[in-house]
Amino acid sequence: MKKIIAIVLALICVLFVFASCGNDSNNPSEQISTQPTGSTFPRGDEIFKGTESVDLDGNKVTDKIFKGKKLTMVNVWGTFCSPCIGEMPDLQTLSEEYADKDFQIIGIVCDIKDSEDAEKIQIAKDICKETGVKYVSLVPSESLNDALLDSIVSVPATFFLDEDGKQLDRNYIGSKSLDGWKSVVDSIYAELDK
Repeated sequence: MKKIIAIVLALICVLFVFASCGNDSNNPSEQISTQPTGSTFPRGDEIFKGTESVDLDGNKVTDKIFKGKKLTMVNVWGTFCSPCIGEMPDLQTLSEEYADKDFQIIGIVCDIKDSEDAEKIQIAKDICKETGVKYVSLVPSESLNDALLDSIVSVPATFFLDEDGKQLDRNYIGSKSLDGWKSVVDSIYAELDK
């Protein structure tokens, strides 16, 4: 009986993971994007204030990472999520093409729960290498989990911060093509330049 319950619970977990990371059936290369409201994304001006984490190489990262960048795109992704991985080469291209506009991308790998989890970290590093990603990807710390990840219900999840680390009212669930992200970033810069 315990074995059956364990199997059922495992199946429910697997279904939850795939339901959270599915493709839009009409266009498998680009998921539905929305600007969610309510508790899907954290609220508050400076969600990273006072948080610390490390990148995939173990380097310490603080909220100072936003200084000197007019716009930061934060992309929460998972090593299990094919739409997340599928858009990563486009995100790297976006990062390179907009670098001269004081733009950066920061990835957060949502399914690494401990900076000591060498196996998961290596998987994430391998994915970054395979997709050509050179922008920083963070391992979520407890403070980052509390400030952000506990309220993310699906990945990829993307939001934007200004140079002070204040969250802009532009949040997206799902992947986009390079042109789709360029359109979003261009519209945000147009708003910031007003």
